[in-house]
Amino acid sequence: MKVIKQVVTEFWIPLTLSVLWVLYNIYGDSSGSDWDVKEIVNVFGPTFFLLSWLTGQFFRVKKQTKVEDSFGAMESRFKELLGKVETKTEEMIGHISGGNSFPWLQVSMLDNSTNAGVLMAIHQGEHPLYDVSARVVDLQKFEQVKENISLATFGYTDTNLNIGNMIPSHASMVQQWKIESVPEQSYNIFFTARNGSFTQLLRLQKINGVWVSATKVTNKDNVVLHEQVDDNYPKDAEGSVCWEKA
Repeated sequence: MKVIKQVVTEFWIPLTLSVLWVLYNIYGDSSGSDWDVKEIVNVFGPTFFLLSWLTGQFFRVKKQTKVEDSFGAMESRFKELLGKVETKTEEMIGHISGGNSFPWLQVSMLDNSTNAGVLMAIHQGEHPLYDVSARVVDLQKFEQVKENISLATFGYTDTNLNIGNMIPSHASMVQQWKIESVPEQSYNIFFTARNGSFTQLLRLQKINGVWVSATKVTNKDNVVLHEQVDDNYPKDAEGSVCWEKA
């Protein structure tokens, strides 16, 4: 039934026009002679063939255009689905590995009289962090022993911390912390996690009896991920923190 419907759709126009053309030739013949079957067929056949070919080309082009549009829509939909799959895959990998998240440390709840506070591990980013550990290097102590580096001196200058897993946008208490160098304390902190390694510069100075801090976190490619400087922290003439001198 579907085939018959398609045949009628494609051939009714050339059939109608061919019949009209034959009638036009018969009744428009000024000679007045009668047309026999042979003459009618000779006019009808080529006309019907030509018109069928033309209408066939029309339907072929129309069908091809429809198919191309369908393929275009499918391609667009496929690209959209592929983009969603890539996004979901990246998100899943981020949740498994840590993605672009990173940790950093801050000495919080500082008592300006005793120089004691709490060392807090802070999560930055959208994905959880796993297997986070940190090595905190006291640069003031390092200056004292840098001419005599050994395993013993590393134990004197370094504090190793096992932070573990970190929830996005959360901070956790690591341990009590006392600032041993007054009025200036500098730490270089080296993190490792499942998603890579990070370095934090933490600088503290006691200004008018109050501790202020500046911190900067970079990844393994030395790209700055986070920078935070207290308003009262000393800066150079250009308004920048002297990270190497502090």
